Amino acid sequence: LGRGINFPIALEGALKLKEVSYIHAEGYAAGEMKHGPIALIDKDMPVVVLAPKDRLYEKTVSNLMEVKARHAPVIAFVAEGERELGKTADAVFTIPDTHPLLSPILFTIPLQLLAYHIAVLRGAEGDQPRNLARSVTVGSQDVENDPQHRSRLRKNLNVPRRVRLRFCLCLRPCWTTFLSILHRSI
Repeated sequence: LGRGINFPIALEGALKLKEVSYIHAEGYAAGEMKHGPIALIDKDMPVVVLAPKDRLYEKTVSNLMEVKARHAPVIAFVAEGERELGKTADAVFTIPDTHPLLSPILFTIPLQLLAYHIAVLRGAEGDQPRNLARSVTVGSQDVENDPQHRSRLRKNLNVPRRVRLRFCLCLRPCWTTFLSILHRSI
């Protein structure tokens, strides 16, 4: 479950569970939970909740309480310093507290790691999932290795390489902190 800007991240997390762990999973907007999915929730259906400390936090907590009322196991991804959900959820993973617009970046990696570790526990090959293409092909031409395609893509991005590199370097300390926190949680 995800709300607002984190709903697409919930969809991505569900997709990774399908691709890597071979488990049926669906991402839902937390606000839409009462329109169908709640009927399927029971003690045998784990629910993953993305709950950053943003303007929709209280509503997300309300959804989590509804899930717990149906005795479903809850895995919550929360912002650092969160105490309330730690008492309610069955498993809690924290991410560094950040601006709400950056939270999707920080939620994506632990969801991918969750899918990977579930795959490993199920005995699946998490590093090389079956039936997934490594690159997109158009006709008989491999787009990923086409130099003309890369050149067009660079021109369309309209962002100088220097700026892209600087952005990546600014994120590095954040990723390092995040990964160390995640490693301690697992």
